[in-house]
Amino acid sequence: MKKIGILLKTSKFQKGFYIVMLLLYDILFLTNMIKYLNVNSSIGIPNYYILIIPTAILLYQIIYNNLIGWLFFLFLYFVYFIRLGISVYQGIIQYSDNYNFESYLILMTFFVLYLAFGGFLFILKPTKKEKKHK
Repeated sequence: MKKIGILLKTSKFQKGFYIVMLLLYDILFLTNMIKYLNVNSSIGIPNYYILIIPTAILLYQIIYNNLIGWLFFLFLYFVYFIRLGISVYQGIIQYSDNYNFESYLILMTFFVLYLAFGGFLFILKPTKKEKKHK
């Protein structure tokens, strides 16, 4: 377990993680939203900002991998988490007759997975620059 913790703190692993996140985010976003880039999202922000802002933060983190980029990325995570929670809560209130036990179980599973992802992001907090030993 200690070796995994050491691996997670290495700059190479963290940069690799951010590269994978960037590719996943951009590919998924563009395959689903390419037609709607100039349209406002459900929260009133143009979709191209929803693409550009996380992409810029991830690129910054890939290049520099420092605390500032990590804080911005964590901030985006929490904003999305709060927005997601509000949206799910409003959906449950509005359509409560249509929900059954399995629906709530699926929602709770995704909620726990999303929290676990946040915990993983917290573990990836960059440390001071690694010193290269001769």
